[in-house]
Amino acid sequence: VQMASKKSLWRYEVDLETKTVIKERLTNAQCYFGGVQPSQSTLKHDHIFMAIGGLGDEIAPPQGIARFNCSSRSMDSWMPSSHEFCGEPMFATKENPSSPDDGYIISVVFNGKSEESELIVLDATAISAGPVCRIPLCLGVS
Repeated sequence: VQMASKKSLWRYEVDLETKTVIKERLTNAQCYFGGVQPSQSTLKHDHIFMAIGGLGDEIAPPQGIARFNCSSRSMDSWMPSSHEFCGEPMFATKENPSSPDDGYIISVVFNGKSEESELIVLDATAISAGPVCRIPLCLGVS
């Protein structure tokens, strides 16, 4: 029996002076499509946005959306219905943001029952509140 690979969240820190790399697992949760706010790419950042599996640290397809806090190691997440699956989360900064993470997470949700998709928008600072907007696409995008 072939097993699927585990997709936990890891951080690599590179020290250019000592030419060393530190590898650290941040969470055992099933994580997919991890990313940061675009202006923080390659810089020290506080939050990572990602799709997560619906079974915690068990192997599962990407289903929900999460915001991982690197300092506290806590995760704020939203899970759709059991027959819905999220794609890659993308960050969009709000106009006149009050903080670096003040923005929206945009993703596509595929409904396995209707075989149609929706574009969802979540407040990046309150992922667990769920989508602030769901826009039907009237076709299946997976």
